[in-house]
Amino acid sequence: MKAVRIHEFGYTTDVLQSEEVPIPEPEPNEILVKIEVASLNRADLALRKGSYRISANELPVIPGREFAGTVAKLGGGVQDFKVGERVVACTGRGGYAEYAIAKLSEALPVPDGLDSATAAAVPTVFLTAWFALITEGRLNAGEWVLVQAGSSGVGMAAIQIAKHLGAKVIATSSSEEKWKRLRQLGADEAIDYTKQNLFMEVMRITTPEGRDHYQERHNPDVMEGVNVLRGMGIDLAARRRPFPPYRGVSVVLEMIGGDIYQKSLQVLAPGGRLISLGGAFGPVPDSTPSLSEGRKASRFSITNHLKTKPEDFRELANLLKFVQEKKFQVIIDRSFPLAEARAAQRHLEGRGHFGKVVLTMS
Repeated sequence: MKAVRIHEFGYTTDVLQSEEVPIPEPEPNEILVKIEVASLNRADLALRKGSYRISANELPVIPGREFAGTVAKLGGGVQDFKVGERVVACTGRGGYAEYAIAKLSEALPVPDGLDSATAAAVPTVFLTAWFALITEGRLNAGEWVLVQAGSSGVGMAAIQIAKHLGAKVIATSSSEEKWKRLRQLGADEAIDYTKQNLFMEVMRITTPEGRDHYQERHNPDVMEGVNVLRGMGIDLAARRRPFPPYRGVSVVLEMIGGDIYQKSLQVLAPGGRLISLGGAFGPVPDSTPSLSEGRKASRFSITNHLKTKPEDFRELANLLKFVQEKKFQVIIDRSFPLAEARAAQRHLEGRGHFGKVVLTMS
């Protein structure tokens, strides 16, 4: 079969090698899947660089944590699937190939009406957003949630899940075109982080007494007048109509790291929860920062979550059903043939995509 393998770790995509390798044989409680589409994730990029759950003695390895296709062969004792059945699997590795092995605990049937590209793009991003917001973030109806990198796969899943839960959503993106599309997905507000001040915009949006008061407080003419009065020694503490207190958001879903992580902490309301999904473009503190007024910061990994609670993988069936019923949208940004896996990873790294990037085997 055709496959893409990594024999040595590397920062560039040159280490992705297209090869002919034997088709694997399923063991008991496993199935062999003839892959139609594999979905790319940032974990694939980290795997290539040797920084994601792998050591050099495990090489060569086939990347690709999730894929969809049809059952080609059953291992011993398998009764839950039949040959020819359409399935989606999240195995962690093996997806950049024409065939791959999946354990029974890693695969589910694809609902009628869903194409393989859509099905393959669901597991990682929707399971991550679902459990990060509900289990880790304890997001409630009516709360404000900030979704950083709203145009990423996890970001778009999180926007839709948060709206499904009755929350109010602020999403960040890098262009006007992107935030217009995020509004179409359900975001109540969008912030262009390349042009707007994150703290100022979040506080403007979430100030309890309304935006007019916030805008009045930060109007340049008002600020100039305030500075003049202060220069005259006039105490402004006894203002007739006090400005309302700043609020902030109840939950932040953050996956960028670095400066964005620090800025995300600043916009948390009292009792707010920041959930970091890792630093795609910058570091995240190893230790949880000490925060005031009940604010909390934590890190979340869907891989770690499913290791401790493997039964939660079954939630994927409900998420696929939501997609089938068109309650959730899955946006495919671009499709590449398997032979162009290098170009596909470069496209994902470029940050210009809107939605998921996939590989096709045909």
